[in-house]
Amino acid sequence: MKLPSAYQLKRGYEYFRKHGIKQFLRRFQEKTGIVETEYPGWFQEHRASEDELKRQKGKSFSRKYLFSFIVPAYQTPEPYLRELVESLRAQTYENWELCLADGSPDGATLEAVMESYQDPRLRYRHLKENYGISGNTNQALEMARGDFLVLADHDDLLEPDALYWMMEILEEEPETDAIYTDEGKITMDGDRLFDPHFKSDFNWWLLRSNNYICHIFAVRATVGRQVGGFQAEYDGAQDYDYILKCCERARHVAHIPRILYHWRAHPGSTAGDPASKSYAYEAGCRALNAHYKRMGIQACAEYTGLPGRYRTHFLVQGNPQVVVLLTYTGIERELLACVEALREGTSYQNWSLWVLAGSRQRISQEVVDRLKEVRLFQGEKASLTELWNQAAQVCGGNYLIFINGAYRPYRCDWLEELLGQCSQEQVGIVGGKLLYKNRRICQAGVYMGMYGVAGNASEGAKYLDEGYSARTISNRNVSAVTEVVMTRRQVWEQLGGIRPGYRSYLGMADYCLRAGQLGWQTVYTPYLQLRSFRSMPKKGVVCRWKEEEGRRFQKDWKEFLEQGDPFYSPNLSLAGPDYRFRRRDENI
Repeated sequence: MKLPSAYQLKRGYEYFRKHGIKQFLRRFQEKTGIVETEYPGWFQEHRASEDELKRQKGKSFSRKYLFSFIVPAYQTPEPYLRELVESLRAQTYENWELCLADGSPDGATLEAVMESYQDPRLRYRHLKENYGISGNTNQALEMARGDFLVLADHDDLLEPDALYWMMEILEEEPETDAIYTDEGKITMDGDRLFDPHFKSDFNWWLLRSNNYICHIFAVRATVGRQVGGFQAEYDGAQDYDYILKCCERARHVAHIPRILYHWRAHPGSTAGDPASKSYAYEAGCRALNAHYKRMGIQACAEYTGLPGRYRTHFLVQGNPQVVVLLTYTGIERELLACVEALREGTSYQNWSLWVLAGSRQRISQEVVDRLKEVRLFQGEKASLTELWNQAAQVCGGNYLIFINGAYRPYRCDWLEELLGQCSQEQVGIVGGKLLYKNRRICQAGVYMGMYGVAGNASEGAKYLDEGYSARTISNRNVSAVTEVVMTRRQVWEQLGGIRPGYRSYLGMADYCLRAGQLGWQTVYTPYLQLRSFRSMPKKGVVCRWKEEEGRRFQKDWKEFLEQGDPFYSPNLSLAGPDYRFRRRDENI
């Protein structure tokens, strides 16, 4: 094990002083866990080999796009600039230019570095003054002649195949207007790789929670120039503002699930200490609210206090009728407690509660008498999904909520939280964060392909665990949610409810995927939290469907499962919900 550097020890001490021993130990455990210790070896195993790079150099494309790297500079250390330049000159796709706008008082050093290579692709402009990060970036933008604009920092590094994979995307999907890749961090001395960020495919809701795209980001020049450059009012979050604007206009945003960019971590940088630039996160919040205004979305974002994380409150339009369909678990005390929690803990007014019991379930008359103003629906069939389908046919409502009767909500505004998001354009389904009685996470969205079929995200993690790249605490698009679900009546009728043949919560996962085929989005919100009456099983994660039903799902969604869940990552394991590296020999 390599000993920490003096810089890392200093950062650790500062973190300890600021956050206390409990948070420090938790952070230490994260940073010395499997992702940190295995990442350098994993990366070396997965980066392009010399033979692969040679093959890439021989590849010809139908179009030869020019990529302009937009790089503002200010007193950049010469070695860092050289490393950036050399990582560009090593690209297997060679049609690029570096546009460097230098706001340093004395530009002689950086100009000499650029001239020393005698490479016409290296273009340098010394500015009359330092215009700030946005102003300097705009100066670099003015220099660009390329078909695509690429945002990069003056001290970071690219893998030699970064542009090659962008060209592959453009060859396969010509309407792509924006591209981003996975990334990792590198120490100041360039000696150690750490903190890999394996990203989701394009995810509007996650982007509205934080700038998960970050590096490396390329945009078609026609789109990038339409948005009007970088705004000084968002300094510190100018890239986030720019990315939001570009994604608003892009026909297609593509993701390359390869680590092709290394972000240098140094004191005072966001990469080195995410909490060091609180002003940047306030600027990011303003940029996000400006995005909502441009898009005509009635919403208000707030900075959560966690570095780069935002929460959005969406205004509920009108007064839609909501029907809550509560599935009876067979335990009367749970039923009474859940009904009481819903009655006393719901601030939204226009809603009604139905209790669904299967044909073989019986509820005592004493309990029935206590269920005032609750509609008791006794189904003709025994299965969960058949019960849902039968009740949904007769219950009315603009929105339906299916709740596993073992859960009850934490907050009285839980319906407003669901409605605010489910009423947004293209959103058809919303689910929340489900917790076991012992405060372990049961579900934070569902990933397709986990365990060979589907699995709950972050299951078994502690209640306060942020999850990989804070996914557990971030609003985001997911492929499915299952045990507590709000859906539009319109979507339910479009799909005809749950498909016959599915008898468990796997039927709801199938429902979410079919909705996705019609263009409806499924969203996970961490701000709806429901807690179960039951603790997590001692044996850990359990299968929630029969083997035969799992095989049916695998057959129905064979192509989708082979391609992989777009909101997960092919670099992460499907053997469990703990976000470990995926082994090359993994076979689920």
